[in-house]
Amino acid sequence: MRGYFRVPPGPKTTIGRSGPLASGGAVVAWAIVSDPVAHEAATSSRRRGFGLASIVGTAIALGGLAFVTRILVEEWDETRELISQARWGWLVLAVIVCLTGMTSIGMPWRAIIAALGEKHTFRDTLRWYFPGQLGKYIPGGIWPVVGRGELAVKGGVSRIVAYTSVGLSLALTYLACGLVALCFLVIAVLSGDDAGSGLWALSVLPLGLVVLHPRILRLLLSVAERALSRDVAVNVPPYRTTLRLLVSHAPAWTLIGTGTWLVARAFDPSAPFAQVAFAGVLSWLVGFIIIPVPGGIGVREVAFAAAAVSLSSDLAATVAIVSRLCFVTSDLAGAGLVMLLPRSQTKATPAPPQAVGPTP
Repeated sequence: MRGYFRVPPGPKTTIGRSGPLASGGAVVAWAIVSDPVAHEAATSSRRRGFGLASIVGTAIALGGLAFVTRILVEEWDETRELISQARWGWLVLAVIVCLTGMTSIGMPWRAIIAALGEKHTFRDTLRWYFPGQLGKYIPGGIWPVVGRGELAVKGGVSRIVAYTSVGLSLALTYLACGLVALCFLVIAVLSGDDAGSGLWALSVLPLGLVVLHPRILRLLLSVAERALSRDVAVNVPPYRTTLRLLVSHAPAWTLIGTGTWLVARAFDPSAPFAQVAFAGVLSWLVGFIIIPVPGGIGVREVAFAAAAVSLSSDLAATVAIVSRLCFVTSDLAGAGLVMLLPRSQTKATPAPPQAVGPTP
């Protein structure tokens, strides 16, 4: 069978035919030992884990789909009347831009997984991202994390890397959201527009930058190790890498803000770009902070209406509702489109179990 042990940090080491291993940091090597019974038990355990991941991830995706469908059905009468007053060309363009924005959130996830020590294709990460993030429409803030995490585990990502990468992805996503909202705010103020309310939500930006520092992340991992009574073997990326990943999420929020403005433009040709985009992006940040609300539904609309002071109250409410419909449509379209993508040719395999010290 294949037995495994971790080699402690030290100088260059050679084991068997593996060649020299890089020095510095934790060095991991895999040795081969003979134990057919243990091998069969480990293989069976991994198979059960993959089966559970498949069931849980798929269930959350289907649950999110059910909640989204219910939202569309329940609100169709209201939104149909509002849409009838809009310029359809702008709304179609808004859906395309919203879908591009949502895709741009999913794409950096691959780089986050790579920064944690594993490599997978863009195609695979998008296949996990879109169905998994439908869990945000299920009541309870944990479901998009579990949905994406379990689908990633099903696809061959080790569980600890899957969940850590989803957590970092969400943190970086909404820090970038605050950063882009701040940029839109500066442009709006320089253009003479009112900033509106909800600026308190931008306070998460400096706090988040502190939390994502490697020293803080290592402290959080040590707390997790004590709580779980086991080693949490995850690479903590350098701060420079974390900041680069943060910036890589900025185009997504620029597109999301633009998509919101396109919806406003469908109803009011004079809607100011920067102020409406700021209100749209800020509303997502507020919706994220209010975790228990599924998909930020209701909270985002109130936050948008409060921040979009350049629009009349009736128009702001209309834009908020129709924007939500556009984003829900883009989520469904993304989940449907990625299912048409062929699976990666690389066979998904679970990460090998790790134990500290030599195997007997």
